[in-house]
Formats: sequence, C-alpha cells, structure tokens
Amino acid sequence: MVFPYKNANSNDAIAPQEDMDDCIIEEGEEEDLCTGSAECNQNVHSLTEEDLKLIPGETCVVAHSVEQRVHVELLQLLTMAEAPDYLFKEIIDWASRAKAANYNFNPKLSSRGAVLNDLIKHFNLQNLRPKISLLKLESIKEPVPIVSFDLKSTIFSLLGNSNLMQPKNLVINDAIEHPDGSIDYSPWFQPFKPKDGYKVHEILSGRWYQDTVASMDCSKSNIFLCALVLYVDKTFLDPLKSRFNLEPFNLTLAIFKQECRFLFPFWKTSGYVPESPELDDPKPQPGCKARNYHQMLEYLLQELIAMHLDPSILDNFPLQIGNQVKLVNL
Repeated sequence: MVFPYKNANSNDAIAPQEDMDDCIIEEGEEEDLCTGSAECNQNVHSLTEEDLKLIPGETCVVAHSVEQRVHVELLQLLTMAEAPDYLFKEIIDWASRAKAANYNFNPKLSSRGAVLNDLIKHFNLQNLRPKISLLKLESIKEPVPIVSFDLKSTIFSLLGNSNLMQPKNLVINDAIEHPDGSIDYSPWFQPFKPKDGYKVHEILSGRWYQDTVASMDCSKSNIFLCALVLYVDKTFLDPLKSRFNLEPFNLTLAIFKQECRFLFPFWKTSGYVPESPELDDPKPQPGCKARNYHQMLEYLLQELIAMHLDPSILDNFPLQIGNQVKLVNL
C-alpha cells in the first residue's frame, strides 16, 4: 500500500522522514516497487487515479505497510481528541485482546450512546438514573427543581454489590463449623447477636438494634433486618464558598463495619437538597425557610416512608454474602 502526503511546499505538508528518498515513487515506477517477496507484494499496493483525485493539492506517494497506516490513523484520532499519549498503547492492547476474543469490529451498536443504553437495559439500571422533580415551595413563585434517585434501587445496588457484601466487611454472626467438617452459614443471615465481652463499637452491637430485633418478629427464617444510616451535609459548589451550595442526602447500611463506612464505595446518594431561592414574598410567614427545607427532605424520604408502611416492597430479594445466597424479605 502507498501513503500520499502533500508536497513540502504546501502549508499543511507532512514532511517525509530522513533517509526516505528511496521510498519516493517516481512517476511510472510503481510497478517496480517492492517486488522481492510474496509478502511484500501482498501488503504494498499502488494508489489508483481515483484515490489520487481525493487528495487535494500536489501529492507524492510514499510506500507504507497496513500496520503503519492503521497506526497513523490511530495517532490522528488521538491527536484530534487531545488524548494523552499513553492511550495509544492501551488501545493497541485492547484491540489485541478483542481480536483474540473473536470480537466483531463491525458491530450492530456502533455509537457510544447505543452501547450505554444496551448496557443499562441488560443490567436493569434504568432506575438508578437521577430524576428531576419540581416542587412548589412556600413564598416562591417558580417551582424549585430537586434531584433524586429511586431509593429501592439504591439500597439494592449496595446489597447486590458482591465486592462490598463480603464477610470481612460485614457485622454478621460467625458461621458454625461442625465436627464432620461441614459449615453452617445460616447465622450470617440471622440478626446479629454480639458475643459476651464484645466491644460495643458497631451500630448493630448497640442497644437500639437489639431492642428493635426483640420488638419485631424475626423468627421467620427469611426475614433480614436491614438498618439504614442516613447522612446529610451541605457543601459549597465553588472554592470561593459563595451562597451557591448543594446538600447531598447519602445513605449506607449498618451491616457494614465501621471502617468500611469511612470509604466512599460503601455510600450511595439518594438525592440532593438544593439551595432554596430567595423568597418572592416580601413579608413571609415566620419559619417559611425551615418549612421549605423540611418539605424538600420529606420529598426525598417519601419512598422510605412507603417502605415502612408496606414492607412487602422489599420482599424476595436474593441476598448474597460471600458465596452464599438466600432469598430474604428485607
């Protein structure tokens, strides 16, 4: 194959490398180029007149291999995208792995959006997308947008993460090893009971959790008591700490150990309390801003309230701890 480049007198010329004079094909000498081996004849071709018509300006023709042409095209794409240099090797390695896995480089889904939509549908992630609702607040004319996430799906995304739901990360009872060598893992799925002398440093080892277990009918083998930890704190949106801020409403599970709850992957955001706009009413009722704030919190907590009123919403969840799976009602 041959590679065209513009004449060096052109403004956007691609200058040939030094010592490439032998690769310049003079007019009428195309047939004499690289006739030494069958492999060379297979990989080196000549541009047709139709190909040359597509190249504006004065052109010369430089011999090159298919590999060189692909590399140049990739370099051009990365340059146009202003991508870091290290991505070249990353992409070459990815292409090698894809070819070894018999990947079809002419797929049905060729756009980024189509691939993402297919993955969202395949892994049932539709409900993890943020949704924007408009709330009518007191003494404010325009509705205020508030961002939230589906609470049920958010909780399931934590409980369904096999990397997080490992025994080493969880406050659970010890499995029972029998003399015959068999292991009973059922205590993992039962309410946590601290052993005598157990240091009270976990939420589930405190009196609140133990009193809650005692007050509920947890005798049924498929009930799994799942306590939530909610956290909300306002943060500024710019380094200057202006009046514009956002208040993430975050949650995690009390079954996660204390050291795990210091780590970002063990938390999920269920919504954002936005900065309330200035009041339009020049003489609002006392406590107006507090009521508006509580209304936004109530909106973010409405799904949690619905779960308390109808616990069956969380029934029949396949809970996996380590390599053990059990169908439970949360």
